[in-house]
Amino acid sequence: MECRSDDFVATLGMFVPKRSDEYCEKHDSPKYVGKNGKAICYQCVKENVRRKDEVLAKDYLFKKRKYSLEDNSIWGDPALGKATFDSYRTKPNSEEEFNKTKALKLANQLLDRKQEFNIILSGNPGVGKSHLAASILRYVIENSEQECLFINIDEWYGAIKDSWNGGEKPKANVQKIVNADLVVIDDLGTETSMKSQLKEANDDLQGRLFSIFDRRKRTIITTNMQSTELNSMYNAKLISRMFLGINKRTQDERIIAFKNAVDKRGFL
Repeated sequence: MECRSDDFVATLGMFVPKRSDEYCEKHDSPKYVGKNGKAICYQCVKENVRRKDEVLAKDYLFKKRKYSLEDNSIWGDPALGKATFDSYRTKPNSEEEFNKTKALKLANQLLDRKQEFNIILSGNPGVGKSHLAASILRYVIENSEQECLFINIDEWYGAIKDSWNGGEKPKANVQKIVNADLVVIDDLGTETSMKSQLKEANDDLQGRLFSIFDRRKRTIITTNMQSTELNSMYNAKLISRMFLGINKRTQDERIIAFKNAVDKRGFL
């Protein structure tokens, strides 16, 4: 007596889907009737499962990038960790609105990893440079698969110096900063050591900064300093690398200057 495989499975108490008379037009394959009595296409089911897995994987990787930014960054001001373009308030036709539009345009360019250039945001303290820089990072993380870091240079180097006396080292070492897809170096030029007369500390910091900028191709810099002041503080080779991709043709696009803006820190 012939014993069909589905009959055998049925004797074990397992449900066996029955082939229906319906066909899936998409896959040109038969549908099968499940426990709920509905005819389904196995290929469609597989595709739905794969799509759900892809969504879950994408969500996991986004949360991982977001956590890495928040946990490994050195913010200076913790409120910057929540900064976005939406939370950057501007008045119509103001310098702030113009700079926000420019920053958003640059953020869209940086969604492409092949775009290699630095950005400099300059102006007086409190005008929103760091907020816009952090907003670019947030935008890139939310719209691409890139690892980002925000490094307040004064606090970062301060932690390094503290570690020489037994303090905890900063989570973001030079190699981690180099490896990130996009990095903000915040408040460049305000480092405590640069104001001191300790040549050893200055040389050490410049060496670390050179190691970072020499191996990076996509960095956002915020500074309170004018270009002449930066030139007097850092050596020429370091300055050259800071201005990667910034020249007479591109400076209007890649330098975001605040000349008339007022203090915006209350807006964060």
